[in-house]
Amino acid sequence: MKIKQGFTLAETLITLGVVATIATIILPAMFNTKPNQEMMMLKKVYYLTGRIVNELINDEDFYPDDDEENKSGFSHVNTTPEATYHGKEYKGNDKFCGLFAARMNVKGEIDCTKKEKFTAGKAPGDGTFTTADGVVWILPISDFSRGSATNAKESIYVDVNGDKASNCFSTDANCTKPDRFEIKLDRWGKLYIEDEATRKYLSNTDVTKQLEDIK
Repeated sequence: MKIKQGFTLAETLITLGVVATIATIILPAMFNTKPNQEMMMLKKVYYLTGRIVNELINDEDFYPDDDEENKSGFSHVNTTPEATYHGKEYKGNDKFCGLFAARMNVKGEIDCTKKEKFTAGKAPGDGTFTTADGVVWILPISDFSRGSATNAKESIYVDVNGDKASNCFSTDANCTKPDRFEIKLDRWGKLYIEDEATRKYLSNTDVTKQLEDIK
């Protein structure tokens, strides 16, 4: 005579209870360790900006000093020399914008004309250009000469996830998940983050280890 084997109703209920208890412990931990995509992309954008700025300002073919004693950085007090890169000439107020964009993996057109910063709550539009990873950039249209005496800064604006929500800066009202950021730049190539929330994003150690996954 064969004996039927199986779980009793009580055993099944106990098993389901154990599974539910484990799930309540594990699932919150999983969500808490999920990387913040906006922070990850900001890190990537910030490091990429610093690398390109450093390459440009230290290239004598692009930004030669006025003379050995007068270091100019991105600003040329007496003249703004032309620069040629990959057969294209860059000069004047859109020189920095053009040379910077030429080193990016751009999707679509590059528009180095004067643009205002993003409008709160609205999709960013085309910006100066959009990179293949979906980041919308607005670059400064400037020869940096106004900063020669006062060390004034120009702004690079980025929307790290394009037209996806929430389309706001941390300084905007009711912005709980910022995806837009401002990186300031002086004529010496130094970057500045003046917003406290953005600085916290960049200093988040959990983000650093995720960078390789989004390159």
